[in-house]
Amino acid sequence: CYTRAFLSHRSGASKEGASLKNIALLGSTGSIGTNTLVVAKHLGLSVVALSAHSNIDRLEEQARAFSPKCIGVFDEEKALELKKRITGMHVVGGMEGLIEVAT
Repeated sequence: CYTRAFLSHRSGASKEGASLKNIALLGSTGSIGTNTLVVAKHLGLSVVALSAHSNIDRLEEQARAFSPKCIGVFDEEKALELKKRITGMHVVGGMEGLIEVAT
């Protein structure tokens, strides 16, 4: 299981004048992903996307805490279940969903 974090620069500046950074986190529910979110929060990074294999309970908690634009779940049945739980958030499933999260 691998965790990948993708940072991107967005035009504009934060209050301190530094450019904003967005993070898309693949594998956010594992120990490394969870710790990455702690660091992202501490650094004030914007979490724009989260994904997990099938742990939708933890993913739901993370989604509610970080309000990402996109949430991916590899297990398509779990993705449908999560979509019912968190209406109003963009939830995608399967490999295609993970590709959407990463791009």
